[in-house]
Amino acid sequence: MNERDHILILRSIAGETTPAEEAEVERRRAENRPFAEEYRRTENLGGALQQGAWNSFGPSFADRVLERLGSASTPALPSIADLMGGLFARFAPLGVALAIVIGAWNLSTAEEGVSTVEAALGLEPVDLAEGYSLLLAELEDAGGLDLGEGGEE
Repeated sequence: MNERDHILILRSIAGETTPAEEAEVERRRAENRPFAEEYRRTENLGGALQQGAWNSFGPSFADRVLERLGSASTPALPSIADLMGGLFARFAPLGVALAIVIGAWNLSTAEEGVSTVEAALGLEPVDLAEGYSLLLAELEDAGGLDLGEGGEE
């Protein structure tokens, strides 16, 4: 049995064969036992489907199923915001404690002459002239400032 045979059987059962094809089907059913058995199985399956096992659901079956599923008492799953809020509440105190420890460590190991804020945050000391030169270098790199040679007109 090949695909052509299956298609021929299906067409014959559906009544879509030409007289020559139908004669071939009848001849093969008489001469070829596997072909005849496949024809019979396919015909029985088609009959079972036409009797309406699939049709027993009736109209609005999907609506009834969804209504039943909706009325079932299943607990709602927590949202991602609820889960993240719970995690934040558990770990926020740990984060605050860690920040205090790091700040205290930085203060205890700070060099002389460094402000308390710079020491607590672990920042390198920057004076106004150094900050201004860093800003100018950043503007030149971004192409926002042209400090050409001399005053060209």
